[in-house]
Amino acid sequence: KIAGGILIIDGGRISTLCSDSLWKGIEVWGLPGYNQTAHTTSGKLIQGQVSVINNGSIQNAKTGILASKEGVYGYAGGIISADSATFENNKIAIKYDPYSFYNFSRFKRCNFITSDTLRNGSSPENFVRLNGDNPIVFEGCTFQNTLPNHNDTNGGRGTGIYSENAGFNVIASCLDATSPCTNLRNSSFEKLYRGIYSMNSASANSVHISDVNFLDNYAGLYLSGFNGVSYAEVISSKFRNSLPSQWSYGMYLDACSGYHVENNKFYEVSTSPITIGLIVNNSGTSSNEIYRNTFHNLKFATVSQNVNRNYDPPLNLGGLCYKCNKFVKDDLSEPNAFDFAITYVGQYGNTIGIAKNQGTYLSGTSFAPAGNMFQPSPASSHFDFYNEGNPIDYYHHYQNTGYFRLRPDTNYIYGTVTSISVNEQFNESSCPSTLGGGGSEEDVSLLLQAHDQADSIGEVLNALVDGGSTELLTFDVATSTPPEALQTRNELMAGSPYLSDTVMKTSITKEDVLDNTMIRDVLVANPHSAKSDEIINMLETRIIPMPDYMMDQILVGEDTVSAKEILEAKKAWWDGEETKAYTRLLNIYKGDSVLPSNEDSLNWLFSVRNSLSSLYDKVGWLHAKGEFRQADSLLAYIPGLFSLTPSQYETHNAYLYFYALSEQIRSDTLGVFKVDSAVAASLYEIATSKNSLPGAYARNILITAEKINYQEPILLPDLNLKQAKKNKFRGVKESAKASILSVYPNPANDYFVVKIKLDNFTGQGFIKLYDGNGKIAQSHSISGGEDQILFPATQLKTGLYLLVLEVEGKRLDVVKLSIVK
Repeated sequence: KIAGGILIIDGGRISTLCSDSLWKGIEVWGLPGYNQTAHTTSGKLIQGQVSVINNGSIQNAKTGILASKEGVYGYAGGIISADSATFENNKIAIKYDPYSFYNFSRFKRCNFITSDTLRNGSSPENFVRLNGDNPIVFEGCTFQNTLPNHNDTNGGRGTGIYSENAGFNVIASCLDATSPCTNLRNSSFEKLYRGIYSMNSASANSVHISDVNFLDNYAGLYLSGFNGVSYAEVISSKFRNSLPSQWSYGMYLDACSGYHVENNKFYEVSTSPITIGLIVNNSGTSSNEIYRNTFHNLKFATVSQNVNRNYDPPLNLGGLCYKCNKFVKDDLSEPNAFDFAITYVGQYGNTIGIAKNQGTYLSGTSFAPAGNMFQPSPASSHFDFYNEGNPIDYYHHYQNTGYFRLRPDTNYIYGTVTSISVNEQFNESSCPSTLGGGGSEEDVSLLLQAHDQADSIGEVLNALVDGGSTELLTFDVATSTPPEALQTRNELMAGSPYLSDTVMKTSITKEDVLDNTMIRDVLVANPHSAKSDEIINMLETRIIPMPDYMMDQILVGEDTVSAKEILEAKKAWWDGEETKAYTRLLNIYKGDSVLPSNEDSLNWLFSVRNSLSSLYDKVGWLHAKGEFRQADSLLAYIPGLFSLTPSQYETHNAYLYFYALSEQIRSDTLGVFKVDSAVAASLYEIATSKNSLPGAYARNILITAEKINYQEPILLPDLNLKQAKKNKFRGVKESAKASILSVYPNPANDYFVVKIKLDNFTGQGFIKLYDGNGKIAQSHSISGGEDQILFPATQLKTGLYLLVLEVEGKRLDVVKLSIVK
């Protein structure tokens, strides 16, 4: 128990002879004011050490090893190391109290097992409990409950790793000396109630999970509150569900942002009623990405809940994107029942759903389209998208035939999802791995390029949307009079197709000025407005009803991508690239055990990013280091730098309130374990205020302090109400006389979109673009039906072109196209 003492368990076993009770276990004491390399003047290591090696084991303890003193603050800092050790039938195997210095504790090829009923009759809690430590490493370790009665859904099977404000790595162990390693022992979490349950409350500690197997747990991996300087990475891991329970999931990201989720496999091998691969809940309005994972044989492959979107044009665009994910096995077997389920509870708003732009058209970038891969011929009950949220524009590669389906099919869609085909072939290089990529120089270059590109497109959008001033145009429309009807209509048409929904809604209310014909003309010229349920509902409640045929003409826009939307998609893509580079650099510059934090580089990064979120990141970094006065000063300064919306003000006040409480808790030597009733009441107020990140921070402290019980929400589609209606269409959208072939914008500059409408056609055809000399400039094959294809025009010269639709050798339609540079 003494600090500086050393205990080595080499092949031995420590247990108890009592058959009806658990022994207290081992305490390894330290001095929390010193790092773990500190020595006394005589050369003795200050911190206590416990080492369990060569199949040594600790069994039947209340707490196998505690890196502190039970119930007493001031003894953290002890070092625990274990190699090829076993921790069996303990209520808690390993427990750490908060320790601010780098922690050298490491567990290699260890077995954490519950194989029998605990001797005191209680249920196991956690194999490992971490509180404010960084980083604890688990290399090739197994966490397993081998007891029967796998149907226990009340937590009785225990949790593998439970952590609050801790940083840890769970990785594989190499069993040979080859490089790269060819013989891995993966870490695994098997048949537990929870594999990993990890919460963050404004620390700067990160979680890294790589090559880990989560097998047959009720809840495989739960991460909450990781954002900005607290980074979460989950890569190359396996999530298998095979439970007969009411529900189970592989991974849950709760109020997390800036994460790296790639190359994971989510699947089911049983007939469980509700198996879910990945749940993302309230990742907020920042750009986030789920990239290059595989989902198969699941009831719900992905569930995206509540706020995962930002659509406030012209500048605030982004949210959660799914790219290059595979929703079926490589042999095209075992599709999911639902690939994308997008749900919410509470008040509907423009942040509900996932990012409006899933992929984009971006000339010269091979993987700008979404690149998700669907099963070619799923069952009729299947859903590619079940979208209860806001409309989605889905950019997909040119369709390969005979393999994965790249385009969401309207037969398998509920809600508004507009598919846009990009004239780009899908191949092996379309979805490159990003594992091991990046690096400071490469990411700095990408950050600066993406920042400049996003700013440049943002300036164009600022100039185009509503003629450069939404406020002024809204005022002009709102104050217009009946004699100014034609002038007002022409002003709106002149600003098309770049009118905002704000201007459109104001225009619809001016029934005394703008009649149905004028409103129809303006809405048709701005097809993106037809995707707004609010706008359509306003049209349907006009005093003089909109004729059906006019409404049909307007509703064509619901399946059309406008010039404004394409510019927005490009900006959103560059914003996403900037976010990824920024996040990687943030975690390089904040340092680790080898390199200290680079404060100059961090300050440069925060200033270059120069966004509301990056300033909150800087506040979080200062607060995590204990520089409270600087953090408070910067936090108070933020409202003067940005024009905050009412919702942003509410969130900002929640940050102010939370950080004040967090500082109080951290200054209290009892830490989060003894949160008094007054502080708990204040935290509860923040946690229930629906402010995503500070609310999650407050909730996580309350959970750790055992002040509340929290069950993460799982919001599934209400199939009883909506199963019979997949497509949220409002009737016929195009008349029988609608053109087979149409093109916009025309004249075009750097791109144009070709829209085709072929009824009852299943053969092979081509869209060919002929220049003024009769030579084919571009060609695109089609397979019938209804589609719209985006063509690049950057290589085309100014002039007149012909677009020709040919089907089985017959010319069906011709459209003239003008290119103007």
